[in-house]
Amino acid sequence: MTRTASVVLAYGFRPFFLLASLYAPIIIGAWLCLYTGLSSPPQRWPLFYWHGHEMIFGFAGAAIAGFLLTAVPSWTETRPVRGLPLAGLAAVWLAGRAALWSVDLLPAAAVGAVDVLFFPLLIFAVGLPIVRARKLRNYPVAVLLVLLFGANLAMHLQTAGIGGTAIRVSLRLAVYTVVAMVAVISGRITPLFTQNALRRRGRDVLVSSNAAVDRLAMLAMLVAMAFDLTSEGSRASAVAWLLAAALMLVRQWPWRFRDTLSDPLVWILHLSHLWLVVGFAAKGLVPVVGVFPGMTAFHALTAGAIGTAVLGVTSRVALGHTGRELRAAPIIVLAYASVLAGTAVRVFGPVLAPLAYKQTVVVGGSLWALAFVLFLVHYTPILTRPRPDGQPG
Repeated sequence: MTRTASVVLAYGFRPFFLLASLYAPIIIGAWLCLYTGLSSPPQRWPLFYWHGHEMIFGFAGAAIAGFLLTAVPSWTETRPVRGLPLAGLAAVWLAGRAALWSVDLLPAAAVGAVDVLFFPLLIFAVGLPIVRARKLRNYPVAVLLVLLFGANLAMHLQTAGIGGTAIRVSLRLAVYTVVAMVAVISGRITPLFTQNALRRRGRDVLVSSNAAVDRLAMLAMLVAMAFDLTSEGSRASAVAWLLAAALMLVRQWPWRFRDTLSDPLVWILHLSHLWLVVGFAAKGLVPVVGVFPGMTAFHALTAGAIGTAVLGVTSRVALGHTGRELRAAPIIVLAYASVLAGTAVRVFGPVLAPLAYKQTVVVGGSLWALAFVLFLVHYTPILTRPRPDGQPG
């Protein structure tokens, strides 16, 4: 094993943060080419669902793996997955991506068999330590991973003509599962990172959520998602989404967002959570007033909440776990601006300029993808070189 390989395989965040940030511009670039007719779409998968699958199970899946393979050993006081087992897990993720890019060349059963392997292995790697540690607050993460596996399996069965035709429901379940994971993890790390940042500046403050509001917000979110999966567009569903948006905003209020404006590594996490509020509110308003197109809420939650969370968490975690100063470089601040601008164009462009819908898709997607190109430029050396302090990790 080469020195670079041994460094990359020293901790889960290293290979999977690289893979997630590399795949983001690849899949968006491919989507834009397919959407604008520059290349031919896959024949065996509906284009929108192929794109959605790869954004969730490819891009977000890699980011989730990198974060959990790094965080769970700390949560459970267990040894991290590293070396050849980590390389094997990354290879299974790559095999899944190769299979999805070959949907017209391989039998559907082969594509599905290869792609569905990743999440059971990830569940074994991080779910087993969570269960063994018997810390109830970590159990939702394991449950959400099981739901992701189920949604992925359902999508493959449905594209193969097995299990009905509700592929749309399976994709929505996958998106909502990752959104729920963002909400859960945001509630844990955003107040903590904010408090740590303020204390580094000499402000001894306690930053935390109100436990009762936090539980209510999470419950309202789950109810809204359940309504949407079973009775999309109903008044009850709209009320549930609007209530979830309000409670998420109340949840975030004590996190002292205004005190973080001088620290991009922290305010990007606050803005990621704020995209949850925007997405929930837009979802609730669609059937009530018809202001937003149906995909507005969807992209506020995916490109906005998920995409911004991935960029914010990967950039913060990579610095902390490689022993570097917790300071965002100018190029990363530019990346933050690019992902936020790209999401804003994609979400609000069709509302403000409905006749330029295709242009807003292209501009928004290009800006969003650029953010991860900038991340790669700055973080590839950080993720592929040893810690400067000589410590393992």
